[in-house]
Amino acid sequence: MEYSYGPDIKDTEAFSNHGKLKNWSTEKPHSHRYDQILLIESGVSILEDGTKRLPQYSGMAAFIPAGAPHRTEVTGTGVKYRSIYMGTSFFKASMKEIAVFSPSPLAVSLVDRLCGRRLEPLVSQTERDCLKLLVRIIKEDVSANRFPLTLPLPKRQENRLMAHYIHEHYAENTGLASITSVVPVTERHASRIFREETGITINSYLRLYRVFRASVLLETTDRAITEICYSCGYESLSSLYRDFSLYFPVSPGEFRKKR
Repeated sequence: MEYSYGPDIKDTEAFSNHGKLKNWSTEKPHSHRYDQILLIESGVSILEDGTKRLPQYSGMAAFIPAGAPHRTEVTGTGVKYRSIYMGTSFFKASMKEIAVFSPSPLAVSLVDRLCGRRLEPLVSQTERDCLKLLVRIIKEDVSANRFPLTLPLPKRQENRLMAHYIHEHYAENTGLASITSVVPVTERHASRIFREETGITINSYLRLYRVFRASVLLETTDRAITEICYSCGYESLSSLYRDFSLYFPVSPGEFRKKR
């Protein structure tokens, strides 16, 4: 599971990277011995940690602690990213789990300043001062601006089948009966085992996935909001706005302008 960056990098305390992903970071989850700050410059990606999927929109960042299994999957045509990798002496295990958050302008500026080169050690005094300041800012940003939209990643086969059905049919007039029909158990039992593993109901997951797909279309296309609304299975604009307000501090129109 350990991901290697090559002999020139393995012994350094901190280094930067940047580039573009078309499909995924790695096909299967990987981990590394560095704490990582991942900034998405453009596009939409999904950060997986084995139990959940965390959307990252353009301008959003993630903190990934050393040793945490993860992978990034692209939603759309590709994403541009910038990454900072730091030895554990910087954060000193003060942050122990993956977090997606909205970084402050200062954090973005520091990442940009440090990512001028690819796979190069950050060793100058100016770079180390920037890293120390970045650590302080990231701790504050994660605490204040953590992103709440999280998609459960079920492992139980029955739940995986129901989640997959939702992914394929969310744009239709999909209901509980049709979703649970893909597993050989009663509707009541299917609902119970899904909630036990994911912490939410099947209908809540359907609504969550619809608002996620709508947000991706708002980010990556110029389609009208009304068209996006109905293409994601909503029966009215008010339903989209209601669900959107549960996970975003702005309306769909404002979300599009901001991104």
